[in-house]
Amino acid sequence: MRGQDTDKTRQTLGDTTCHGCVHYFVTWDPRFPRGCRALSFKTKKVPCHEVRANSGMPCQLATPRRTTARIASGGWTA
Repeated sequence: MRGQDTDKTRQTLGDTTCHGCVHYFVTWDPRFPRGCRALSFKTKKVPCHEVRANSGMPCQLATPRRTTARIASGGWTA
């Protein structure tokens, strides 16, 4: 099922991902390009994978990002 994962299958499996989390951020540091604000660390891997590798548990602080519809502003008007 590789490449066919959807958000629903991830939710049913209980697998957390950082890309939909409010605490996930991308850094400017090429050595540590990803980070977690909740746990205050930067890493080469996705932070939720680091948490699982070190604690053996999925991230307990994963908070889903609030999704809102984006409205086009229309740009500059003269």
